[in-house]
Amino acid sequence: MRLPVTLDFSYELRDWRRYTNMREGRFCQPATLLVVVGMPVCMIGVWLPYARDPHVFSSPFDVLAITAAMVAVSVPSGVFGVLPGPGGTRKTALPFFIRHGWEPGSSPLAFRQIVEIDEEGVRLRCGPAGCRTQDMKTISLPWSMWCPARIWRGSIAMLAWREQAGRIDNIMSKAMVFHGNEARLYEEVYIPARALTGISARELRREMNRLVRARRRPRTSRWRVQLD
Repeated sequence: MRLPVTLDFSYELRDWRRYTNMREGRFCQPATLLVVVGMPVCMIGVWLPYARDPHVFSSPFDVLAITAAMVAVSVPSGVFGVLPGPGGTRKTALPFFIRHGWEPGSSPLAFRQIVEIDEEGVRLRCGPAGCRTQDMKTISLPWSMWCPARIWRGSIAMLAWREQAGRIDNIMSKAMVFHGNEARLYEEVYIPARALTGISARELRREMNRLVRARRRPRTSRWRVQLD
């Protein structure tokens, strides 16, 4: 794929929700699956001894009580953790939208975003819906600050750490869940599938990750994050 590539689109609340699902679900869902799969195994461990010797427990009600407790834990975990959720709420999204140009009180909750990708890095232009390009806030970061891009349902997401000590290669790490909207530590870009008209998401991600690897700077520690 040839660069530069310029993508101009409206960033809406649905995009924020899909991005938060992408960002946090990849960490939360495996843990939930472990609970859902582990509980039946534990149930078997309870019922097998009872089937072989009913006197293992003082009464059948003990077995039923243990089983009911396991079901009460595993079923909600399966429903709310494994299945895709609604993502971030409007309240949690407001700081992000205000920071990127949305004017409080205006409707709908959306801002205009232009993503420019070239050999030097990624440039984000953000501003209120309908604003002129020259009036938009510009954030420009070189490839050395970006982590590898990820694809989810045809959309592309990418994370840039502003501080060297905060570099984590994987956008789907639990650190993202813990940091929330801490803009001081990182910048993020999410390109919805609808903005990639005529562009292959896989080819664009491949080209972006090639440039990330080529410009990658030395790391001090994989899991060290600077909070102060």
